[in-house]
Amino acid sequence: MESITTMADFGSGQEGLDIEWWATRMSNDEIPVPLNIDCTAVDIMESCRMTARYKNVKYTNQDLEKEYTAAYKNFDLIWCHDVFQYFQYPLDALKHWRKVSAPGGMLVLIFPQNVNVEGSVKAYDQQDGQLYNWTMISLIHHLALAGWNCAEGFFSKRANSPWIHAAVYNTDQPTRDVRETSWYDLAESGLLPESLAKSVNKYGYARERDLIVPWLDKSLSWMGQQ
Repeated sequence: MESITTMADFGSGQEGLDIEWWATRMSNDEIPVPLNIDCTAVDIMESCRMTARYKNVKYTNQDLEKEYTAAYKNFDLIWCHDVFQYFQYPLDALKHWRKVSAPGGMLVLIFPQNVNVEGSVKAYDQQDGQLYNWTMISLIHHLALAGWNCAEGFFSKRANSPWIHAAVYNTDQPTRDVRETSWYDLAESGLLPESLAKSVNKYGYARERDLIVPWLDKSLSWMGQQ
């Protein structure tokens, strides 16, 4: 936590509840002191209310699927909670975000998978404004094509919850064209989680039932159980 000096909340909303959490983080010292993380709320709304409440919060009006135009472009952390599922061009967005992430910077995505199992019934839910049927493997595919390091990243998806959590790192690798990039290419790039790379090398394509991924708390998610 204390290694994070700058962060951006992509899709902060007008209330800015997530960015308030980041703006108020304290150190782990015996006597905690404010970390004063430099926080940037980013959204298409006119404003974010937290800029009036905290000196370390500023606001940028920005379409998140287009090139980032604000002056500061070197975030230690990009946070995107409950927004990514609405993007029309998610791969382009992930490529743009690489350009504003610090070297080795982290991207955290939290959004619901809309292909789930409820009891013994498959549930396919498509809310207003959503174009894609997201799963863990489709997210990893997008992230790797955009050059984010999923091999050393963290992922979580609980069997009884629709929420996907992902934390991945920026790299110096190039972005890739999906029309010219096979799963074998991504496996050889070193960007895929180990279990997925092994699945690709064995079968020639990605099988989500072979995917076993760690989360930050050292728990594991085996997608074959879901």
